[in-house]
Amino acid sequence: MKHPIPNIDLMFLEGTMMHRSNYQFPDEEAVEKKIVEVIRTQKNISFIISSSQNIDRIVSAFKACKRTGRNLVIDIYTAWVLEQVRKVTENVPGMEWPEIRVYADYSQDKKLKANPDYFGDFRQRLYHHRVKWQDMKTNPSAFLYFGKMSSFRKIDAFKEGKGQVNIIYSQWHGYLDGNNADYFGSDRIAAYRKDPAVNFVYAHTSGHAPVEDLQRLAAALKPRALVPIHTEYAGEFNKSFEHVLTLKDGVTFVLN
Repeated sequence: MKHPIPNIDLMFLEGTMMHRSNYQFPDEEAVEKKIVEVIRTQKNISFIISSSQNIDRIVSAFKACKRTGRNLVIDIYTAWVLEQVRKVTENVPGMEWPEIRVYADYSQDKKLKANPDYFGDFRQRLYHHRVKWQDMKTNPSAFLYFGKMSSFRKIDAFKEGKGQVNIIYSQWHGYLDGNNADYFGSDRIAAYRKDPAVNFVYAHTSGHAPVEDLQRLAAALKPRALVPIHTEYAGEFNKSFEHVLTLKDGVTFVLN
């Protein structure tokens, strides 16, 4: 933005946050603070529902565990994602770190066993950092489980334990509206909001830029035309941006 590219004819600009904001959790530090608040006094296990590809959120969960003396439990897939990221930077946690434990689901472990040439010694190393189901059941308050929408069966298994199960929902609220059939278990996670055995907490900050940042970017680049993408509110772009060109899906546009 200090040295913008000149003479831009056409700029595509996303608008995910046109009707949303990060006012409650403006950054990852705010999310981490909320996680700490929830798990510091837990009597039962806590689950954080997020994406294994949200590296910032994994780091926030790890930092919260480190601050509160808890262990962060990840599944095999999340451990593999971190394994790949650590090839680029060692500033993200890995399964070898003392506060990390790996829970080996059968279906994921089956894929490791079926592809030994691809995964190398990953499976062998993983089992040195494994947490067993009975370990979590015996001392549930020691763990924060990094789960998915599909983790509802695990959550149900802890609901009869001592104290409420904490569910820290850490992704877009819209996935809980019942219209996301692609997200297996979203209806079950949504139902926990009214379950007395569950303490349902929201803690999420979007990775998408707020409108104010998008306006600064557009003002710096000064495109001759700006096309809204990835938004349900393309028709409102002209209220916040100049030279807006709204294109419909499937329509060819010729740039002269």
